[in-house]
Amino acid sequence: MTIKTNRIGSILAVALLVSVRGLSPAGGVGSGGDRMYFIALVENNLDTGNPQVLLDWGPFERAIPDDLTGFRIYRRQPPGSFSLLSEVDRSLVDAETLAGFYEEPGEGLRAADAEMFAFNNSSGSAIPGVTGTAEYIHELLSKTPGDEGYNPMQQMFLTRFDVDIARAKGLAFIDRTVASPGMYEYMITGLIDGNETLPLGKSLVDTSQETVRPQ
Repeated sequence: MTIKTNRIGSILAVALLVSVRGLSPAGGVGSGGDRMYFIALVENNLDTGNPQVLLDWGPFERAIPDDLTGFRIYRRQPPGSFSLLSEVDRSLVDAETLAGFYEEPGEGLRAADAEMFAFNNSSGSAIPGVTGTAEYIHELLSKTPGDEGYNPMQQMFLTRFDVDIARAKGLAFIDRTVASPGMYEYMITGLIDGNETLPLGKSLVDTSQETVRPQ
């Protein structure tokens, strides 16, 4: 599989860095020096022809605190008010759900790339097809310190390379509900013990233009 550095390059180029000082319930006082990114990229869905917004987030340094169990994604068309778009659980989905992501409209190329990665990385032992690919990748993502073959750098790369893998870990969301082309602003907050944190990041995109990713 050809390593697509343009995706990682685009993340680093347009990432919005925020401090984990926001990782405290609204109105509270946060602490810590970790940083994370929150970005929005626009692409055209290859099956529907409609624009969709890929939202990615995750740690830039160290790790997101363990007590942060989920995220809320908000959207608005400026100067309007934010409304809740989705709540994302921060946990690894099962292999069947990951396979379902790859079978959604417009995900064919990502599914093909993932299948090629699984084939090459497993020296051909991964079962071809969406189901086998998802099962292989899920096994890699499930490994934790102490497990044979645990590779945190590989897990991080896969998450940043493939938005569907990031979705499987609760670190991405695809917005396919953009009603009309224009400027949209997205905001992310976190959930700690059921309480919502202060905003962790915002990202503004023009859905009438696909994001140009550095080569």
